[in-house]
Amino acid sequence: MMKKALIQRLQITPEQYSDTIFNVWFQWCASKTINQTSLQKVLICQPLQNWWLRELHKLEAQFMEASAPYASTMTRNDALILWAEHTEAIYNRFSKPLIKKAHERKTIEQQN
Repeated sequence: MMKKALIQRLQITPEQYSDTIFNVWFQWCASKTINQTSLQKVLICQPLQNWWLRELHKLEAQFMEASAPYASTMTRNDALILWAEHTEAIYNRFSKPLIKKAHERKTIEQQN
């Protein structure tokens, strides 16, 4: 499985990886929204998150390929820097139909 190999290459724990992915997801959502209500709608949209994760995994696959020749000699810091360089392109990706779909959903406050 690529996730296990990726975590090993980054020399981090699965929990650290999950935290990192959540932080990147949150920052991506924040960069695509203009207020708290919009942010909340985007954050909880499962189809959008699924799409985003597929896009991120494509970038992580590029990282794995690029770092393969150096896998045995990379430091944790070097791996994390290279991963960040490969995955920062996620901020340039945008699914207009899914963002629109997210905004059609009710927020938690509107549901109560």
